[in-house]
Amino acid sequence: MKCDKENLLLYAVTDRHWLEGRTLHEVVKESLEGGVTFVQLREKKLDEEHFLEEAKDLKELCREYHVPFVINDNVEIAIEMDADGVHVGQSDMEAGDVRAKLGPDKIIGVSAQTVEQAVLAERHGADYLGVGAVFPTSSKDDAVEVPFETLKAICEAVSIPVIAITARGDMNENDFLQKGFAGMLQKPFNQSELKKVVKNALPHLTVSDNIPDTSPVQKEAHETSPHTDQPYNFSPLTAFSEDDPEAAKEILRTFAQETQKNMEKLQTAISNKDMEALCATAHKMLPTFLMIEAQKAIPMLKWLEQQRGTQTYTPEAEQAAEAVIAETKQVLACKILKDIERGS
Repeated sequence: MKCDKENLLLYAVTDRHWLEGRTLHEVVKESLEGGVTFVQLREKKLDEEHFLEEAKDLKELCREYHVPFVINDNVEIAIEMDADGVHVGQSDMEAGDVRAKLGPDKIIGVSAQTVEQAVLAERHGADYLGVGAVFPTSSKDDAVEVPFETLKAICEAVSIPVIAITARGDMNENDFLQKGFAGMLQKPFNQSELKKVVKNALPHLTVSDNIPDTSPVQKEAHETSPHTDQPYNFSPLTAFSEDDPEAAKEILRTFAQETQKNMEKLQTAISNKDMEALCATAHKMLPTFLMIEAQKAIPMLKWLEQQRGTQTYTPEAEQAAEAVIAETKQVLACKILKDIERGS
């Protein structure tokens, strides 16, 4: 199987941090039903036996939807379970060696951070490039931030499709498309947003506008905190639970637990005057706070995220973190989360 730009328009990379109590099979299936056009299995901590078992399962699932399925880094696993291809980084096997092992018909993707890396990858048989990180990210420990000028230069230097990789939730896809990218990889997303992206990217396809009716928990999910008139919209978090109220409750329970932990990390970072920890925690919190529309905290989280790499702890950073903590308390005080915590 070979890929083209249409395959790369909505490229999904698996990440266990976002499962929230569900299985990877369930989440990938929901993504495929929502319109994902390419799936990469990325596992850094599974042993070979479980990695192989999972890869075989997801390969069959992707083939049901006629979507390419590739393995991150592990060429031997990809060969053994006959994946559609492999995605490798600069520290992994070189693209030419991967091509020699996989043969001419498999897909090879390569991560690149410079024009030289991109040109070499294409010359050695890469079918597409993954370029990034576009912004600093805590979802990949060794991610290298790539300046926007370099991204544009890479697009101009190669003829194969280039995907911009970012964990930022506030980016404008048109900015990337105008620079010559084939698509933008952005997480997290809800079902409605996913369908909108697919319809815009593939206008010749018929994509249903019907979103499943919400469960009782989802119907309560546009909540107002009892201590403020600030509304929070929890429905994007539960969008994939469809008519399963227990699944929706588990998602919200996990969100509340993780949000509590992140608030405590912010408090510890303030006590330790740890600028790096403040910014890293803000980066983790931003995607879900964007989803629930926590409007008072979002500007502060964005500002803190942009300070990553700054070593000096400042009063401005502390004030921003305190503002985030204040709204986080309002979020956690919402009735829907309290009811779930009490088991009602």
